[in-house]
Amino acid sequence: MKKSVAREYYEAILVAFLLALFVRTFVFENFKIPSGSMEENLLIGDQLVVNKFIFAGNGGSFLHRLFPYRAPQRGDVVVFKFPEDTRRDFIKRCVAVGGDTVELRRKQLYINGEMQDEPQVIHRDVRVYDDSPAVPISSR
Repeated sequence: MKKSVAREYYEAILVAFLLALFVRTFVFENFKIPSGSMEENLLIGDQLVVNKFIFAGNGGSFLHRLFPYRAPQRGDVVVFKFPEDTRRDFIKRCVAVGGDTVELRRKQLYINGEMQDEPQVIHRDVRVYDDSPAVPISSR
């Protein structure tokens, strides 16, 4: 029996919708930079296409062998849900990985005790406060 033209269009649109939903949920998603917190790297309004499966955590599965999974590395830009409000996405650059010790001393980034040559501005406030008991905690 021959399908009607309307049914063929309906089926094609349904398949396209399901495929787009699958891709957006598990593979790629578009994000727009909402704020200036990464202004030295990404500008407000910039668009990103995020590879959602590269850092997936299903280590021993068949998909892990099929797709190129890896752990985050220094310099990667990552997107994650804000823990206190999962409707918000955060877009940040990874400066350290698991097991690293991260310190900020006089606005300089130290990873595992070594000062990093970071061209990005970490703090925009021009004041530098020494780590001293005489400096109130609220102004550090």
